[in-house]
This record gives sequence, C-alpha cells and structure tokens, in this order.
Amino acid sequence: MTRITINKLPVYFTLLFVVLFVAIAASAQDKPLLSAEIQKVLDAEGIVAAKQHFAELYPSRTAEFSINMQDMMLLGNQYMQSGNQSAGMAVLEMAGTVAEGMMNSNPMFQEMMSQDAEQGNSQGEEKQPRNEVKQNQSQGLVRDDLDLFTGLYGDPQESNEHKRLWVMPSCNGHLVVGALWGDVSPWWMKSENDARFSYSDSFLSIEISFNAMTKGKAGSMSHNLGFMPSPLKLMGSIPEGWGSCVEDRR
Repeated sequence: MTRITINKLPVYFTLLFVVLFVAIAASAQDKPLLSAEIQKVLDAEGIVAAKQHFAELYPSRTAEFSINMQDMMLLGNQYMQSGNQSAGMAVLEMAGTVAEGMMNSNPMFQEMMSQDAEQGNSQGEEKQPRNEVKQNQSQGLVRDDLDLFTGLYGDPQESNEHKRLWVMPSCNGHLVVGALWGDVSPWWMKSENDARFSYSDSFLSIEISFNAMTKGKAGSMSHNLGFMPSPLKLMGSIPEGWGSCVEDRR
C-alpha cells in the first residue's frame, strides 16, 4: 500500500519540520489553509489549474494563507488512497516545494548545511571515490536484461485502457515505471534482485515484483500500490514511437 513517510530524511530534517509546523500553526491560525485553497481548485478545475494557482500563490502570496505542511501531505495522501494518484502526486510535489522553501529560508537549516559542507570538504579527495560508490549503490545495479519486464500492465477487468502502468528500461540500465494517465513523474526503480524492484523518496515507498516468467518475458506484476489491484497482468507492448529506452533527464 502506498504510504507517506518522512523517516528516510536525516534526523535534523525531521526536527526542522517539527519546528516549522509548530511555528507556522501558531502564527497563522486565523488565515485560510493553503491546502484547502489548493483542494478547492483541484476538485473544481483539475490538476493543471491547481498547479497554476499554486504557482500564483507561492511564494508571492504566502502571507495570505496558513501553510501547514502536515495538512498538505495528508491531502496528497487522501487523493492517492482514493485512487486519484495524479492529484495526490501533484499535491505532494507542491508540499515538497513549500518544504524546500521553508528550509532554505531558515537560518538554522542554512547553518547545518554549511557545517555539513565544511565537514565534507575537510575530509579531502580520498572521500570522493567512496561517495561515488555509495551513489551507484543507491541507484541499484546497471542491467542489460530489463527488456524481460517491458510492456503495459493493467487489470483485465478495467475498461479504461489508460489506467495502466508502463514499464521500460532507461538508456543507462535502470528500470523505469510510469502511468499512462495524468502527468505523474515516472519512478526510477532500484534493482533488489532478479525480478524485484523498489522506489522510495520523502513521500512514497513502492515495491514491485514481476511474476509468471514464460519464454523470457514477465506475465504479471505484483505491487504495493493501494490504488490498483495486484497483481497486474501484462496487457500489451509499449506503444510504437516511444523508443527502446527512457532518457535520463532528471
């Protein structure tokens, strides 16, 4: 089941979030909630309009609203739990933008980041190879057999052909999973073993396994996404014109 989690952030990020929650709630109790404003536009006019409205409000008009990060994250999770993943991801992206702005404008956060940078520089060039290895490990192994899993996966009982997930290899050897609907950013999966992959960030933790391997091809996909049944069956090939791999433009 898709879940929101912040426990993968460094401890001082978590502490800083708590400080910000308390400070903002205390100083803006009489103002309308930014989360409620976004929800109103999103429900009435859709994701594109909600994103445009958010861009108009943040950061130039933030003084007019109570910005409670917990409310924003709960709203995004509510959309995702109801099956509207596109809306949920859109709200969580807005929440991420707000959180980043809060941290970048907070002197305590800036001091901690400066101390981390100074500590990293003081360790010299010997640390660099180790950092590079850690980055490669976090992305998972580079593989050349990911064509085994490519295709469109969905529920055979679902009449909406757009409510499917697509799976493709990236051009640099990683598995990428995305949705045919909405404008959700694809997930760049980490290889855990031959047929199991994972993805995690500050908001999501996803696990995917491919099953029913026949003739060198996966026939189904098990997952922990709460808004779709599991397993999903292989419903077809990647549409023509998509190319053979996904360019890494993150």
